[in-house]
Amino acid sequence: KRQILKDLGTRVLYTSQGGYDTHANQVPVQTPLLSDLSAGIGDFFAVIEIIPAIDVRGGKCVRLFQGDYEKETVFSDDPVRMALRWESEGASFLHVVDLDAARNGDVENSDAIERICNSTKARVQVGGGIRTLDSAVEYVEKGIERVIIGTAAIESPKVVSSIIDSLGPQSVIVSVDARDGIVSIDGWTRESNVSAADLVKSVENMLSLIHI
Repeated sequence: KRQILKDLGTRVLYTSQGGYDTHANQVPVQTPLLSDLSAGIGDFFAVIEIIPAIDVRGGKCVRLFQGDYEKETVFSDDPVRMALRWESEGASFLHVVDLDAARNGDVENSDAIERICNSTKARVQVGGGIRTLDSAVEYVEKGIERVIIGTAAIESPKVVSSIIDSLGPQSVIVSVDARDGIVSIDGWTRESNVSAADLVKSVENMLSLIHI
């Protein structure tokens, strides 16, 4: 477990399917309970934030194989039930992605995400399709703790700056989704011409304190 966590980095998303997920290379591991993961890694756990991930498409919990929308596996018809499962296993934070919105920019699963937020005591961070200040503010007003910005960080950096100014850096995560060092956008369906390193640098220049 120690080696797996070191390989994946300091923020690990633990998927609804029972494995580790970096959303870039999706490394499945047969570990059925979140408590099993935290047990036994000792002081290393102090520098790890383990966040169960719930990817929502068409109102269902799914996983896309390497970001391919044509290769979808449905794991649950009920995102709220999945969120409550993770909460019962000790999760204090949930990572929720609107896959439909990530691809087309339209927030399509906001009702399901709001139900998750209202049904669990766990804090929730949401990504997918957040490309305007209004959409970010709407999520925060619904009780979302953090909004995750991906495509907009490439295409509309001024919008990202306005979101940070409005909500504060503690409420914003910039997601760097990359293949072979190049940032992908629109839910992994398009490749940008920006390297992951350059995007990180631009975000660092934008603000001295931000979640990346």
